[in-house]
Amino acid sequence: GSYVRHDFLSSSVTKIALTVTDAEINIYGGAEASYIEFFNFRDGLYTLSATGNSITLDEIPNLTSLLSFQGGFSFSGMRYFLRFGNTETGPKRVNVYIGADSAIKNITVSGDNCTVYADKLGIHCDIQITAEESATLTGKDLRTTGALILDAPVVSARMEDCSLNELTLRASKAEAVLDRFY
Repeated sequence: GSYVRHDFLSSSVTKIALTVTDAEINIYGGAEASYIEFFNFRDGLYTLSATGNSITLDEIPNLTSLLSFQGGFSFSGMRYFLRFGNTETGPKRVNVYIGADSAIKNITVSGDNCTVYADKLGIHCDIQITAEESATLTGKDLRTTGALILDAPVVSARMEDCSLNELTLRASKAEAVLDRFY
């Protein structure tokens, strides 16, 4: 499958925004270096930008959305759409590694269905997960003085050994398992 890696200085980045469709998001704290890597995103149907103090990965789900001209226009050429067959070879996945010197204040994940795993994230930031259909969060050793916001029609959360300043859950149907949650 396809693979892209982008290194960044976590001491200068304050915001990470991921807008994806049906992808697994993994956020790991305590890394030796800060970088984002993503797998199996189709060429020409995403933009990765690192401007100022933010990093944004924005997936364009299909050609129709690309040509709608809403929210700007990004186009890498017709060669990406004229290929025969499906160029995706596996499930889409984004891994975000955050170093100990992190200045990140906000992590935002949004899309149709969001599956997020956060591990050893000991930074002082707000985390917001918003989904059109469903959001699943698994958090282990998540410690922040910020807020965690889960907003979707269907939410599933499993949190273990976590300490948060504020937890907001907006859902029509929710299931939460909180073990050693402070």
